[in-house]
Amino acid sequence: IAFEIGGINRAAKRHIIIRNGGALERLGTAHVAVFDKTGTLTIGKPRLQSVRVARGFEHDEVLRLAAAVEEHSSHLLGRVIVEGARAAGLSIPAASESLEAPGQGVAADVDGHTVRVGARAFVLPYCERGVLDAAALEQSDSTLRAYVEIDGRLAAVIEYADEVRQELPHVLATLRSQGVSRIVLLSGDHAPIARA
Repeated sequence: IAFEIGGINRAAKRHIIIRNGGALERLGTAHVAVFDKTGTLTIGKPRLQSVRVARGFEHDEVLRLAAAVEEHSSHLLGRVIVEGARAAGLSIPAASESLEAPGQGVAADVDGHTVRVGARAFVLPYCERGVLDAAALEQSDSTLRAYVEIDGRLAAVIEYADEVRQELPHVLATLRSQGVSRIVLLSGDHAPIARA
């Protein structure tokens, strides 16, 4: 028992939480490590990677309208859009008639336009050629995305990336040297990780 308590205390000092001694004992026989990505393997601060704009739309105008819709959203990715628009020096207009579907997206009226920003399933059903236009804009190596619809047309696909933690290569090498033969990533977004 003293060994278990000592091990749990040492792990806690390194910000590793072990709920019981039995888990600590079995850790030595583990061959698989499972990680959450955002904030664990990455620094947990997504950034705008690209704004892929559909034909007939202008990059700055789409980003400005999307930021207006997301300005009062509490969602992390919404904040990234707003910060991206501000960093580009764009003025963000006021949105009205805002409707947020938690975890899905936000819709609002901005400067006489109906604008939706959010997940694929939240936006594409409102787009005239949604699936076809999305296929042309989606990058195959990026799946953490927001979709922007303006007046019934898909206007853009916004792609995000996160930065890998500097110590990750060392941690993975150490795990492999300790007998972990399989490393699994659990993530709801499957976003690409920017190389450090």
